[in-house]
Amino acid sequence: MISCRLVRDSMTASAPTLGRLYAGDLDLYTLEDAWRGNARNVSCIPEGTYRVVLAWSERFQRAMPYLRDVPDRSAILIHSGNRDSDTTGCILVGLHRTPGGVLFESRRGLDLFTRWFGIALRTEDVSIVISTGGGG
Repeated sequence: MISCRLVRDSMTASAPTLGRLYAGDLDLYTLEDAWRGNARNVSCIPEGTYRVVLAWSERFQRAMPYLRDVPDRSAILIHSGNRDSDTTGCILVGLHRTPGGVLFESRRGLDLFTRWFGIALRTEDVSIVISTGGGG
């Protein structure tokens, strides 16, 4: 199993969840919803290790990385977007981030991650390890 890591800066109920996604040589910024008890479409997901698969997204009309077996949740994607309002419970990625948490070059970041993910899937299953703190 090949793993990528999402290391969150912090996870609170009062602010969007910011972090970094490390996948091979990639170092991307992430943006998720605040922690709201794992509520569907409005909360980031619990810390843990999740299998990631490539599946068709009707919303985005393309194959996207989906997190599997998230407790009490489904349809958790890694996708592009710039602001907390774009997350709907998913993980956004980008190449740059403002101190306030706005992502830039998100589509490019997603393309880079999807390329890494596709190459990794050729040889093994892929998982994502999500933790808070500890740097990268």
